[in-house]
Amino acid sequence: MGKKRKSVATSLDEVDRTMYSTFCGAANSLSQLYTQAMNQQKLTLQAGERHGLEKLYQWILRQQEGGSRVNTNDILNYLQKSGGQAVGCIHYIRGFKYVLEHGLN
Repeated sequence: MGKKRKSVATSLDEVDRTMYSTFCGAANSLSQLYTQAMNQQKLTLQAGERHGLEKLYQWILRQQEGGSRVNTNDILNYLQKSGGQAVGCIHYIRGFKYVLEHGLN
């Protein structure tokens, strides 16, 4: 009878090890998926910022070709009027404007 209890305990240990191993595999896969998603989100944000900056650059060139001189307020107004398309660069421009007005200190 003692042997039967030992084999039941051994099989339960094996089930526990299998469940633990399966859980670890799933947790590692989930962690990798999360990391990939965060990296993709970062790449997408950077691509959006580049696109917004390119649109801003093209707008500035058009203004200058038309004889207008573009200042920081003009750029901020353009970004605000452009809707959400160039939102990423508005933070850079506001930071730039702040530095121009207050210096680096």
